[in-house]
Amino acid sequence: MRSTFTDLEIECYRVILGNPGCTAREIIERTHFNDSRIRKALNRLYGIGAIDRERDLDGGPSAPYLYTALRGTEPFVERQKAAADQHRLKQVNQGRIPIRKGPRRNHAKGHLMGREEWEALFINYELARPGCGDLIIYEHLNMRRRCDYPPELTWDDVPRLMAEVERRRRVGRRRVEGLTAEAVRDARVKHAEGETITNLARDYGVTWEAMSRAIKGETWKDID
Repeated sequence: MRSTFTDLEIECYRVILGNPGCTAREIIERTHFNDSRIRKALNRLYGIGAIDRERDLDGGPSAPYLYTALRGTEPFVERQKAAADQHRLKQVNQGRIPIRKGPRRNHAKGHLMGREEWEALFINYELARPGCGDLIIYEHLNMRRRCDYPPELTWDDVPRLMAEVERRRRVGRRRVEGLTAEAVRDARVKHAEGETITNLARDYGVTWEAMSRAIKGETWKDID
């Protein structure tokens, strides 16, 4: 079996799982993807053993295939979807997604994300790049509009999401304030001996950025 599924294949699989015995035409109508892409995804799923297909005997040799999901493959597909979502959030936190193109490049992938996933993406993006969280809302509304679906996340949700962003920032600031002069001296000595900033930040209960600035002398400048 393949090690990964594309988001299109996952969406096709979910439709088949919820509607056993459906045809390719019914899958196309439920997913709003291109006809040729759907059929290519179905062939891949059938080739790797995630789904099965058979023709309706009463319809003759020209009857469409009826697709069913094979038992035992559901957890594997769910794990792949969760891994893909975690990878997208990691890209946001590491600043790999350019602001000028927005947080989402593939509208199909963004369409498959649920409300909670979009909210988590908004919070993480706003924390990583303050003032740019509105890009998430714009992309979400644009994708739902393209698929003729009502939006799950609207501009009315921004105050609530920004309140959560501010709460997390306050928690981060409290962690930064946890450093003391003695702790900074000790951390600088350990770093000079080869200890990593990541380990030091975890040991002293502060953020990586706070520990890095303290060690480099950007903060606590009066400490020798």
